[in-house]
Amino acid sequence: MNAPPAASAVHVGRVFEASLLLLVSVGFATVALAGRVDAVSAGVFTTALVFRLLVMFGAVRVKFPRTAASVLAVLYLGYYCWRVFGGVGSLEKFIPATMQMLFFFTALKLVIAEKGRDYFYLGLLAFLHMLMASMFAGSVIYLGFLIVFLVLAILTYTSFEVLKGYMSGAPVAEDFGRLKTRRMGRRLTLLAGLLAAGVLALSAGLFLILPRTPGFSSFRGLAGDFRIGFADEINLAATGGTLTLDTSPVMHVRSLNGGDLDNLRWRGLGMAHFSGTRWSNPQQTKYSMEPETGVAALAGERRRAPRGKAIDYSVTMQPLRVKAIFLAGLTEEIKIESNAFQRLEVDDMDSLLVHSDELQPLRYRAHGWVSDRDSFQPAPVVELFTQDFQDKYLQLPNVDPRVPALARRIVGSRQLPFEKAKAIEEYLLRQYGYSLELPAERVDDPLAHFLFERGQGHCEYFASAMAVMLRSEGIPARIAAGFYGGVYNPLTGLQVIRAADAHSWVEAYIERYGWLTFDPTPPVSDMASGSMTYWLLWDALESSWTNWVLDFDVKSQLELAQAVQTKTQAAAWNFVSVSAKIASWMEGMERMTSRLPVSPGNLPWVLMAAVLGAGALLWLAWAWLRPRLILWYRARRLQAGRGAANDCSYIYERAIEILRRQGFRREAWQTAEEFARSIDSALLRGRWEEVARLYNAARFGGDIEAAQRLPGLVTSLRRSH
Repeated sequence: MNAPPAASAVHVGRVFEASLLLLVSVGFATVALAGRVDAVSAGVFTTALVFRLLVMFGAVRVKFPRTAASVLAVLYLGYYCWRVFGGVGSLEKFIPATMQMLFFFTALKLVIAEKGRDYFYLGLLAFLHMLMASMFAGSVIYLGFLIVFLVLAILTYTSFEVLKGYMSGAPVAEDFGRLKTRRMGRRLTLLAGLLAAGVLALSAGLFLILPRTPGFSSFRGLAGDFRIGFADEINLAATGGTLTLDTSPVMHVRSLNGGDLDNLRWRGLGMAHFSGTRWSNPQQTKYSMEPETGVAALAGERRRAPRGKAIDYSVTMQPLRVKAIFLAGLTEEIKIESNAFQRLEVDDMDSLLVHSDELQPLRYRAHGWVSDRDSFQPAPVVELFTQDFQDKYLQLPNVDPRVPALARRIVGSRQLPFEKAKAIEEYLLRQYGYSLELPAERVDDPLAHFLFERGQGHCEYFASAMAVMLRSEGIPARIAAGFYGGVYNPLTGLQVIRAADAHSWVEAYIERYGWLTFDPTPPVSDMASGSMTYWLLWDALESSWTNWVLDFDVKSQLELAQAVQTKTQAAAWNFVSVSAKIASWMEGMERMTSRLPVSPGNLPWVLMAAVLGAGALLWLAWAWLRPRLILWYRARRLQAGRGAANDCSYIYERAIEILRRQGFRREAWQTAEEFARSIDSALLRGRWEEVARLYNAARFGGDIEAAQRLPGLVTSLRRSH
């Protein structure tokens, strides 16, 4: 038995080891993507991986003792048991402790792996990494890592099987030529890709069919993670640095009545207490709603403004730290669609709070309207406020005297609260600039520093300045916090509200109309068009991943099944309609043939004969054309220097077939030389001997030049009659 070339065995071994290390690295990176890798585990794993790479390339020849590895494993198991089962409340650390143990054992296997069993355990540990990451990763990036993991897993397995064949001394089919070892890697990669595609297709089918438990995806949010934070207070005392615009989606909104959702303010919380540097609101429940149907009709002061443009929309909101529901305009009715919904509460700031499973996205629908503030007709109406109302909405700390003086100068001779509020809003819009830069140093009065020294700031400064000046003029005011605007994604038809769209504005109480919105913050520019295009593509992919993977529950499966049933019924009716048209056409053809020599009774036989004749012609054309096309294709590959061993074998077999047709049959027991002696034509015998010589040189000697000459010689052999 011939031993395989050592170079090929070394090459396949490197392919296997490299793919295995990549497999383990991808599994670890996927867990890291989900934010579940601590600094110590990352350092240990990285050190072990670097050590393994150095060993792989021969830079380090030190072997880690297996006995020492076993001792470390036993010690770590003891530490793990103590950490999980020892002490009160330690069971809460089960998942992070288990994950750290998984990372430690993976690093340990990396430094000692040298047997097939070690490699198997490494692959199993990499799979456990991916399995663990699937419980926490909510991003579509996980899908990309999963595809890469599948390809690497199949490449690792196939290369390991080939390597076992080399090590056992079994004969291995090889490519010819000097590039055969490089082609081995390309073919293994192609095979891995095809198998991975098959696995993904099968997995997708099972995913659509098999039922799953509602809320399982919520397990990915353990340990108190949230996609984004939303604060329930405003702090003007922050200093140093620049506020970062986070483009993470917070809400995806779909218009249900075709209305435009651009430039809307999505109110979440109200804040009324101002300490001089901080706005807050000790939330006090005004009333609770526990509707059995999930539909709640809203009431309160905010509904006093006259009707305007109707809006009807649905929202998918990501988990936030503050359990507020964000609503646009003035809301009449809201319906919570999430299964984890428990109850709704309205606080004394007219904010809507929801009690639900904080680990799942919240879905709700709302109906209301957006009023046109500029169409209001202010009137000298006097309302008497209760002492509690005044204490809450006219409260002011010790502010810089220049602030109320500036307010008096801005409002001038205006008397109506509505006109005063508009004047202050317009003044701040014109005279101050927007900036995400925070003050470099802490100041005693951030608001006065903004108004009289710095002259620029973000929305919280503008809203605070207007609210304080309104209160100094005796106009009740409060801060509203939420989001503004968003981006319309034409790929999904959704309005995307991002973390960067977080905004604060002012609500002033105007007699006759109630709480009206005023926004003194100047408009700011958004992302560049190029960045926005990529962001929209990514958001569309993320939305599809969330809708069709993370939130694809039994209800979604039933809806998909109903859609398939509807499409199937429509296709069946279309088939019936087409069949009727074909029958009508055939009847017309039968009437036409009544004037032909062929009788109508013989028409089916004539048509059958025509079909059979056409089929025979097609079969003959294919039988004649197919071998010539294959020969032409393989000849082109050989002549271009890209041929393989089976290309040479095919050309060689074609030469034998050509000689057989000319009366020279090669027996199975004959060698090429014995067959040559049986050919009585000197011309054919000489060309056959040249074909055999070139074939042997190309197929077994790796001679590229011989492979390039072989097709032309076989063609000349066919023409030698």
